[in-house]
Amino acid sequence: EEAIDIRDVMLGSDLKNVYAGVLTARKQAQAKQEIARGDAAALRSADYLVLSENWYDTAYANELNGPLVGDPARLVKTRPEYVRFYRDALAGRHPHLQPEENLAVENFMPELLLHRRFYGTFQLFVGDLVILRVLD
Repeated sequence: EEAIDIRDVMLGSDLKNVYAGVLTARKQAQAKQEIARGDAAALRSADYLVLSENWYDTAYANELNGPLVGDPARLVKTRPEYVRFYRDALAGRHPHLQPEENLAVENFMPELLLHRRFYGTFQLFVGDLVILRVLD
């Protein structure tokens, strides 16, 4: 972890420490996003990526997030960089992933169909699987 030195700012030592912590956290979040969207070294170690609805549903409307999901920082059980990754991968916009197959749960009861329309699969332990091919 790289330390951030703040000498040129006229702040008390407590405020300097807080500000340095904020800058470090932002830098780490940016690095995670660059890793996810950048050269994709971790992705390239595999041929396929399998995403479970149990994880990627955190980037969308669900029982915890509610219907308003425009601000990734306000979503529950996820981070903004994960939200962007899931949304890009599932929409076919990720430069290193190509959607290959969608294994969707089949619902037949009206209340489950309605729930799926707005919040995804009702049974959170049973969800869709999306298979993505990793591109070079």
